[in-house]
Amino acid sequence: MQSGLEYSTPQNFRIEAKSVVDAESQLESALEFAPETIVISFSNRTDAVEFYERYRDWRTNQTTIDAMVGAVWTRTDSLFSIGRSGNSVMITIARYSDGWLAYVDTKPYIRCFVDASYSQRLVELRQLWIDRISGTDADKVEAIRTFIGGYADYDRTEHSAMHNNGYHVVDPVAHSMRGFAERRRCVCDGYVAAMQFALACHGIKSFDIIMQSDSGNHAVNKVRLDGEWQTIDALNVPYDNGYSILSWVEDIYGGY
Repeated sequence: MQSGLEYSTPQNFRIEAKSVVDAESQLESALEFAPETIVISFSNRTDAVEFYERYRDWRTNQTTIDAMVGAVWTRTDSLFSIGRSGNSVMITIARYSDGWLAYVDTKPYIRCFVDASYSQRLVELRQLWIDRISGTDADKVEAIRTFIGGYADYDRTEHSAMHNNGYHVVDPVAHSMRGFAERRRCVCDGYVAAMQFALACHGIKSFDIIMQSDSGNHAVNKVRLDGEWQTIDALNVPYDNGYSILSWVEDIYGGY
């Protein structure tokens, strides 16, 4: 459960793969249903072993999670677990990102959230604003950044409460897509989730990283543009003011 929202997605998703390349292509499609577990059945043991070994050691072969990085929660060092039995490989997702679940919820064939009013609000955001954005990927990213930054107010109440609470979260909704979509008030985590949601709607990959300075932490998006990961921040916080990167995913994956 995220931000007090109850949701449900398919528990299992099965793929019949003819090759490793076919498996990776279908894996990316399977993630659009946000299943808990994905079972990939290969036609031969050799492909199953190759796929398993690549994904088991993804930290040394960064391109192996290219299909997954935009969907999974990247603030953990266990994005997923993987096992193999014979010709089958099973991947269990640790957690999906808040923005990705919002994106999945707006697909016509699935509803994740029990709260129908929240689901409807997400659909309205897509139809009224996000889906109307056009142009090149760079144009879309800039338009989305502008929209995200102007749609919701920064939640200064939560910011002050965190400052007085050792920078621990006080109001989880303020850090979520729900805070952005329903309250139209959130802190940086909410803007990051909204960016992931909107970018996913346009097929643009992104994940979040944490920046740290003496004044506290700040979440921003890494966005795939022209084959490179670029830092995008709806709040335009200047990074030349003592910020350093905390996210291990950035160190392992984001720079390739």
